[in-house]
Amino acid sequence: MRRKAVAAALAIGVVLSLLPVYQSQAWWSNGHRLMTTEAIKLIPDPEWRQFFEHYAYFLNETCVWPDSIYKAEDPMEEPRHYYDLEIPPDKRTYRDGVLPQAVHNYTMAMVEALKRGDWFEALALAGRVAHYVEDAHQPYHCTVNYNPMDKHGLADSLVEKHWGELTLDLSAPIEPIDNLTQFAFDIIVDSNRKVARLNATLIGDPNDPSDDREWSDDLRDLISEQASRAIVAVARVWWTAITMAGVEPPDLSQSYSISVDLAAPDRAKTRLLAEATVIDGLEIPLDAEVTWTFGQDSGQARRADVGLYKIRIDSEVLQKYAGQTVTLTVKAAKEGYGTAEASAQIYVEPLEVPTPQPSGPALELKWVALIAIVVVAAVVVILLLRRR
Repeated sequence: MRRKAVAAALAIGVVLSLLPVYQSQAWWSNGHRLMTTEAIKLIPDPEWRQFFEHYAYFLNETCVWPDSIYKAEDPMEEPRHYYDLEIPPDKRTYRDGVLPQAVHNYTMAMVEALKRGDWFEALALAGRVAHYVEDAHQPYHCTVNYNPMDKHGLADSLVEKHWGELTLDLSAPIEPIDNLTQFAFDIIVDSNRKVARLNATLIGDPNDPSDDREWSDDLRDLISEQASRAIVAVARVWWTAITMAGVEPPDLSQSYSISVDLAAPDRAKTRLLAEATVIDGLEIPLDAEVTWTFGQDSGQARRADVGLYKIRIDSEVLQKYAGQTVTLTVKAAKEGYGTAEASAQIYVEPLEVPTPQPSGPALELKWVALIAIVVVAAVVVILLLRRR
């Protein structure tokens, strides 16, 4: 059951990532990945830090799922990414933003996943809450005036585009948080106070369209400050979840095995589409070399997402085995993890053979005969008319 849930989550991610997402995406995907990776290094406990480092590749995916998956999947997702601070409490609606509540709710969900030893869910939630915390450090996500002079998208790009130029200060202590909602709200208040500063450094003179300050020393300092605060805040939220759960990290030696699940139809005719999900010993998606064999034919599976592979076999190959039940076998291999196989029996339906149509000399004879009949009929009609 757990493997089916992993496969379903990855498959949904692939499908929805192809859909357009019209809402803003704070810090862009790689900006989120860069900050999330830095936060891993700040986890105080060496064993927990090793666990997060081991699965940094997966956190690099889950930290962007709120933009790439959840927004398209859940109509309630968008307000979790922002908070319009200027709207008074008695006038607020859900659409005005619920970012502080999202940080609290999904951190607590992470606590429960850690307690259960559900490492897939814990890492998915760790990436999710990291995304929200990082969004809270984008000033335009904390104000009703979120897109001044159409600069929101440019602001989102700055961490990713200028990462190598930022000066990070990650010296703040990583301590558990007493009140997660208030913690997130305080971040939003601080970010909101920086909106004017961001406007001044990013927009320049609003009356002069040519005064476009896409990058400057002042802007670099501001983005360095916000990125630094975001990284520390993410580490603190994770550490809070870990301490609240009160559990030990899993034994990573158990992760060094591999298994593969195959989802394939039991019949195929013109095309066979199948999916293979590869996971490690802790049931976390894992990239590997994935190949398939079908009868005497073989090929390489296409990577669709971390741990998810697509297999496509077209009619030319399928119809070699028309009327037969053939075994599709998928093999996954990764150095240090070993190999694994999964297979399915697939009946290949023969293509319908179209009724042959006459052609060439036979077709020409049919036309000659038809014309002759018409001519004879016409002559008969003429003769009958003359007799009258």
